Amino acid sequence: ICNRLLLSIGREEASYDQVDGQVGQTLDSLDYFTQRMWNWSNKNGDCLLSKLDGKDKEMYDFDVRSIDWNDYYVRFAIGVKQFVMREDMSNVELARKQITRYQSIRYTFNALMLLIASHCLIKYSSMARSMWFALLQFCFNMLGKLGLLFML
Repeated sequence: ICNRLLLSIGREEASYDQVDGQVGQTLDSLDYFTQRMWNWSNKNGDCLLSKLDGKDKEMYDFDVRSIDWNDYYVRFAIGVKQFVMREDMSNVELARKQITRYQSIRYTFNALMLLIASHCLIKYSSMARSMWFALLQFCFNMLGKLGLLFML
């Protein structure tokens, strides 16, 4: 249902069967790796790295702490799209725009849900209401002391 809703918001005519087939094929190919427990350790690498001198450390830079993980995951996702799923790479920029749009929709939806829940909580709970007013009073007092409120 959510997939159909997001596709209708994005005004795309994508076949659900096509998307489901691609997801199923991807999951089947990755089944071996996702259904097993994998434990990774870098003790040997750290030991070897500690024994290298400065010049060798620069030449053989294999310290995983220096990896930019955000960049790594972006490149990883593009590699999966290109080599595992064998998809066309010409629409990567469109996909990035869609992801940004979907994130904005999600954040807006979460903010609205938080606003509605807090409104209901403040409206029907005297304890929550008194805590809310105490928080507002504290904020106004702090702003007043800093001279940010009612600058004359």
